[in-house]
Amino acid sequence: MKSANGSEDWRVLCEMASKEMDSDKLLELVAKINCVLDEHNKRSRPGKIELETIILPRTGDTADENRYSC
Repeated sequence: MKSANGSEDWRVLCEMASKEMDSDKLLELVAKINCVLDEHNKRSRPGKIELETIILPRTGDTADENRYSC
């Protein structure tokens, strides 16, 4: 699942997400995809202003705020 440069291949993660039935695992995969694409964008666009992505927990979750950090 790692590409030549050491990062996870977003295509593989997307394929896994498309088949995932467990909503918690799907959220984790989507968070990983987001991180991988953010890293790619940082490398390909140096000097660009970056926006911070905030993922809010679902209602009823008691997860800490860093659960899905990159």
